[in-house]
Amino acid sequence: HVAHLLWEQRWKKIVCKFAKDKTTPRSLYFKDIEAQVFATVWANKYNKYDPPKPVEFAACFVLELVDRPGRPVCGSESFIAGQFMKYNNNVGAVCTGGPNDPKVVMDRKTGQAFSHFTFDASQGQILICDIQGVDGTYTDPQIHTLNGKGFGSGNLGHTGIRAFLLRHKCNEVCKAVGLETIHAKELGSGKVDRSRATFKFTTLSDMQPGATGLKRSKSQGGSRSPASPSSPSAPSPSKAPEKPAL
Repeated sequence: HVAHLLWEQRWKKIVCKFAKDKTTPRSLYFKDIEAQVFATVWANKYNKYDPPKPVEFAACFVLELVDRPGRPVCGSESFIAGQFMKYNNNVGAVCTGGPNDPKVVMDRKTGQAFSHFTFDASQGQILICDIQGVDGTYTDPQIHTLNGKGFGSGNLGHTGIRAFLLRHKCNEVCKAVGLETIHAKELGSGKVDRSRATFKFTTLSDMQPGATGLKRSKSQGGSRSPASPSSPSAPSPSKAPEKPAL
């Protein structure tokens, strides 16, 4: 569903997502939003390495419809205008559909590089995939964790991580952010081995202030520390602007 919401003193177009199963618990909506906020943290880390094209995830939140019986909730996010495209999924597939112009090709490479980055910068503890959206603005990601915990039934654990690594082909965007080539033959047939990894979190709420990622060096620069995310607060408008027509 598409609606308008008064947001930061402006009417903004948003998308409201309702589960088809009417018995879906309210907590699941919050978990879905948590995954997208978690992915936003990693997008901010990625952008610190000056990629050819920065990425972001659509601003999202849980919306409670207080005027409806039972006060139902839905997952909501800012509306993304443009041609929606999918770049990979949660089982390692690389999506190559759509026009074959240079801009779209770069968008595909960027999506793949971002997924690769999350694996590398987390020391193999997570991989964010199911990258989809418009241009460099993504939505509805899936997060695999090495221990398979958290982030819903789409989290395929080491199996999902390995599926991506076996099919990934590094490109110039990977190189631009200092990623090393993944050698599939070195993965073997067992679990992805990251025994020296220090990341233990499985959800955003599990992250500790010090667990901000691995310091890495870019080929043309020094080591950098990932940015610390902040949560801006919206001002309270004294007067509501005119609502646009749907």
